[in-house]
Amino acid sequence: MIDWFVYVWGVQVDASHIRIKVFAFDSVALGAWWDFQNHISPFARILIVEEGCQSVSFHGETYHQKPGEMLLIPPYASVDYSCEHYCRQCYFIFTAKLSNGNDLFADYEFPVRRGFGSWHQVICENLLLCLPNFGLKSLDADDEFFNQLIFETKLEDLSLQQKIAAQGAVSVLLAEFAEGAQLSSDLIRFTKAFQHIENHLDGDLSLSVLSEIEGMSNGYFSDEFNRRMGIRPSEYIARKRETKARELLTGSSVSIAEVARQVGMSDLSYFFRFFKKRVGVTPRIYRMERLGKD
Repeated sequence: MIDWFVYVWGVQVDASHIRIKVFAFDSVALGAWWDFQNHISPFARILIVEEGCQSVSFHGETYHQKPGEMLLIPPYASVDYSCEHYCRQCYFIFTAKLSNGNDLFADYEFPVRRGFGSWHQVICENLLLCLPNFGLKSLDADDEFFNQLIFETKLEDLSLQQKIAAQGAVSVLLAEFAEGAQLSSDLIRFTKAFQHIENHLDGDLSLSVLSEIEGMSNGYFSDEFNRRMGIRPSEYIARKRETKARELLTGSSVSIAEVARQVGMSDLSYFFRFFKKRVGVTPRIYRMERLGKD
């Protein structure tokens, strides 16, 4: 993960800085296996097609991306990916926050498609030379731990040159989209609710809390969430809590009671019922099967 501060010209914001974290970058060959539906990620992505073509669908639009085009996908968008034959894709995975703490993509709407010129290509080629091993180990978007693997991406000995190079590349490409950025309209993207859920899995995630965050009535929020995401807010939260519980059970040594607390369930027996219903085994057995721990 790279954490740096850069200024992106072209976005008229009250705060002059945007905090960007770059989690992964690479150029990869894709084939017919690149076929995933309803993939939701807390990360923004810039996708660049170098050869071949791919189809990317989100926010009700399908983009048949060809060489010379780059797409900006905002966080928490429900995305479909497909590649009929072959595609070479260069990707950047990152987050961007304003210095006031707000997510850049919660406050601003960006164009999603821009041209990719020869000088952009030079930037990516030079970055590949500077950061040859900064790609994801797996591109399986159906993996339940896919987003967590991105969060855990690390380069322990990253040099100052590499930090500046990666941040510079993302800021230059993001500036291409920022030229047409506008303050968000009343389009419902639920970014604030998504962020609140992500940061408060151990707290109150009731419908009333989430609808208030988005400034909507309970019924309207629930209906619009279901219409856009294909699931009710309660099911989305349950999936997030299940994923977090799996991560804690296999990636930490905390007690099962502490796992339950961190996913918002103080009643341990309820947590056991919740987990077994969704996963098929109890939390204790799940941990034992994967780590050999009691």
